[in-house]
Amino acid sequence: MLAELATQKLPTNYTEKKVLLEHLHAVLWDYYQFVERTNGTDKGILEGIPNDIVGFVRKNPTITKIAINGYGKYKEFGEKLQNQFGQSIKVYRLPETSGLNASWTLEKLCKEWSVVFEL
Repeated sequence: MLAELATQKLPTNYTEKKVLLEHLHAVLWDYYQFVERTNGTDKGILEGIPNDIVGFVRKNPTITKIAINGYGKYKEFGEKLQNQFGQSIKVYRLPETSGLNASWTLEKLCKEWSVVFEL
């Protein structure tokens, strides 16, 4: 989806993925630093240690937007982040990009996610 948004070729290795993220002026960071789960999905999370997203944003004052990948994750994490940052940072509630979200086409996902990127 990110390659599609940036009208770039699909990255095939780590270096190309980094170049794509640089082009988009984006950082990917998981909410959890460590997680214990019963299966491979977020619904299987038993407990986890969150990353210090607030600290990261404070150390990087050029960050103005945070996109939450999935409505359930927004309810769990995004609302808290938006309350902490207030008006200084926009926290977006966006549809899950996982293949498990089969009801969303790539085109629909790109349209929703495009609000985050200034392309």
